[in-house]
Amino acid sequence: AGPRTDPGRLPGQMTPAAQAAVPGAVPPATDPAPAAPGPGVAPGADPAAPMHDYVFQVGAFRDEESVDNLRQRLEGWGLRTRMQREGKLYVVLVLLRGDAARAEEVMRIAEELRLGAPMVRSRKPVRP
Repeated sequence: AGPRTDPGRLPGQMTPAAQAAVPGAVPPATDPAPAAPGPGVAPGADPAAPMHDYVFQVGAFRDEESVDNLRQRLEGWGLRTRMQREGKLYVVLVLLRGDAARAEEVMRIAEELRLGAPMVRSRKPVRP
C-alpha cells in the first residue's frame, strides 16, 4: 500500500509546505502568487518566526538499498536528505532550514510514511 493522501490531493502530489521546499517548484495555478520572502527565509515561512537549521534522523539501516529507497520517498515529499555511515549502519538524515512549523511538517511526513517520530539531531539558530 502506498502513502495515504489528503482529500483533494492526488497521489504523489506534494503539500504546499513540502512543495515550497523544492527548488524551482511551480505552485498549482489555483494558488495565488505568494509574496517574496526576505533573504534567508524559506518560502512559505513566517518571516517573523525564528529560523533554525535542523537535522532529523529518520532511519538507520544495514544495507544501502533500504537507504536509497527511503531517500527517494522523502525527496518525493520535497525534503533534502543525506546518508551518513555510523559504524555498521547507514543513517538517513533530513536537512531543513525553517521555522517550527516547517519542522512539524517533517514530523507529519515521517508519520505519513510510517517511519515513527524522527529524532532531532541538531537545531541551530540561523543568524540574520
